[in-house]
Amino acid sequence: MSDMVTIKCIEGSLKGQTWTFHCVDTAIIGRMAKEDRTIVNKINVTGNDRISRFNTFFKIDPPYVIVRDMGSLNGTYVNGRIIGKREDGMSAEEGRRGSYREVRLKDSDVIGMGTAGYREQFIVNIEEEKPDGKMQISDIVNEAIKKQEEAEREYANAVVGLRILKTLGHGGFASVQLVEDVKTHKQMALKLMHPAAQTNPQKRFWFMREASVMMQLKHPNIVTTHQLLFSGRDFHILMEYCKGGSLEDLCANNGGKLGLRLATEIICQILDALDYAHNAQIIMESKGGKRQVRGVVHRDIKPQNILLAEDGTVKLSDFGLAKAFELAGQTAGGLPTLSGQYCGSALFCSRKQLNHYRDAKPEVDVWSAAATYYYLLTGRYVRDQNGCKDIYEYIYKNDVQPILTRNPGIPVRLAKVIDKVLKEEEKESSTYTTAREFKNQILEALK
Repeated sequence: MSDMVTIKCIEGSLKGQTWTFHCVDTAIIGRMAKEDRTIVNKINVTGNDRISRFNTFFKIDPPYVIVRDMGSLNGTYVNGRIIGKREDGMSAEEGRRGSYREVRLKDSDVIGMGTAGYREQFIVNIEEEKPDGKMQISDIVNEAIKKQEEAEREYANAVVGLRILKTLGHGGFASVQLVEDVKTHKQMALKLMHPAAQTNPQKRFWFMREASVMMQLKHPNIVTTHQLLFSGRDFHILMEYCKGGSLEDLCANNGGKLGLRLATEIICQILDALDYAHNAQIIMESKGGKRQVRGVVHRDIKPQNILLAEDGTVKLSDFGLAKAFELAGQTAGGLPTLSGQYCGSALFCSRKQLNHYRDAKPEVDVWSAAATYYYLLTGRYVRDQNGCKDIYEYIYKNDVQPILTRNPGIPVRLAKVIDKVLKEEEKESSTYTTAREFKNQILEALK
């Protein structure tokens, strides 16, 4: 039997019901309407009006589970402590567009939502396969989580002379720490793979591929990777620290969108980074071994992966999903199709990327960059969410909205350039706008 995650309702209208997951998946808890029956893995709490329509979101990759609130009215709780809710006065749509803390769950954590007297509670049970084939509650994973920070501090101090200052972020199988060189006091970012995740060959491959790609890409608008560090079977990535935070943070701190001048300066720097990456000579693993190829596709361009240095320089980060487009379909350990894995962020993902994820070419990055520019200028995503049911329905059933419908103040010539790049043709085309061409078109439109 394989690793397994079970979500069981222990209090509320669904008490006693269980949902079981054996592979990578997502799930939503909410008060679902009849027309939402197509939503996959929707835990439907129809009888409790204290639960939002889209309340709580789970990312599941047994034995790992991440939970976050979806901008609900009354919040999501883990073991009685609130982890997220929308701000007072926000509409449900505004709440769903917000950014909320993600929490990695341990076995027997209790997830709650609603209000006193109208509470819904679910217990998450995590079971992991033993080497001998027998199942056990994931005590090994829980112990690794409990001791992770201590181990990371010991590693940083003992092996590479670094002192961990604070956690910058957590992902599904890695965390990023702010560290300081004990001799020079230089601050850097250290990406560490969670101990339990290192037993997964696929995740080890993604981690190593990201380090390999980033160490070969040398450009002022790409985060610098200093070293790939090894300690026994553990490995970590030492990177440039971008003190200005992410582009998502910048938008949030400026009322949700940016002015035309600043947004344009930012996107032009990202397009410079993409133009370089799409033409760079790099070494990549393929089924036949290592090969030198021209160009790498990022495949996950979005505001969260765009960082700001202290001097304001824009930096593209997180090449964990990157792939050499000359090796389309050939790279070893490549990501499975979307039926099994998440392909970047749906909010900034084109239909072409969804259709041809393994064979993605540079145009998918240019499209995502245009979607990011659109977001910076409008504070809105390119598609109407309409409940954002699942990745397929969101992308295929919702057309890109003309940018002037979101922000009529955008110059008409610029709006035409952005709308053209974001146009999704029904028929495949062999031509596309390159990153350099898109930048030049933006600048020409603003003359």
